[in-house]
Amino acid sequence: MPKHEVNGVLGTLSPANADGSGTYWTSDFRQIGDGERMQVYVRYSRYGGKKHASFAVTAEIRRGRKVDACGCLHDEIREHFPELAPLLRFHLLDDTGPLHYIANTTYWARQGELDHARKSACWPDATEAQLLSETALTARLPALLNEFRAMLAETGMNMEPAK
Repeated sequence: MPKHEVNGVLGTLSPANADGSGTYWTSDFRQIGDGERMQVYVRYSRYGGKKHASFAVTAEIRRGRKVDACGCLHDEIREHFPELAPLLRFHLLDDTGPLHYIANTTYWARQGELDHARKSACWPDATEAQLLSETALTARLPALLNEFRAMLAETGMNMEPAK
């Protein structure tokens, strides 16, 4: 596979699904400590018969051939792959918006958990009033989706089958 760069990090871009649709990017390994190395995975695809394509950023930390940690290692990604940190805000978005966008955001805001609410809304500087307002959240969604689509285009992630 030819190398593909995402935010200055080299890796490999390949189809995510058997029909060639979706994209799956795997970073090259990066040494992060004594005998430890890390690899980041970025996926944009439909899976499990889902109607909408979703986006995810995960990682794996290895010591030799043994996997020490894997999954949503977002703190570790920020530390060891800071170039990829801007992608993390879109984790679990699909092509309609964040997962359970209004329900999750307003739930966390009502609980007083504003950091969780901001993360659910992909809106890091939102006020409590904005996080509690379905009107504000709904009005903001088109701009958020435009940012998401722009990021997908910049990184080369798409749902079209490879030609």
